[in-house]
Amino acid sequence: MSPRRIKPILLLTALFAGGLYFLYHGLYGKRGFFIHGELQERHANLSEELDRLRHERRGLERRVGAMSPDALDPDLLDEEVRRTLRYSEPDEIIVFEEMIR
Repeated sequence: MSPRRIKPILLLTALFAGGLYFLYHGLYGKRGFFIHGELQERHANLSEELDRLRHERRGLERRVGAMSPDALDPDLLDEEVRRTLRYSEPDEIIVFEEMIR
């Protein structure tokens, strides 16, 4: 083959290979077409977990707020002391939530 004929063939081959490269990564790459569904599913799962954690945090904030000196709840204080120190009267029966779950 003559050098004049080889140049266009090499150019077309390089363009074809480059096109295949970009097509492959456009479909299967890190942010490709087929990964989009997986990313949406992951986003939904993480959103659910975020909602659960926010709900848990609100509950904890309520409990901490109830223990502040301004609004001290005697029942909550008694419950926390008994749980932390494992304190009980001899005639009492204690059922912990962790045992129920």
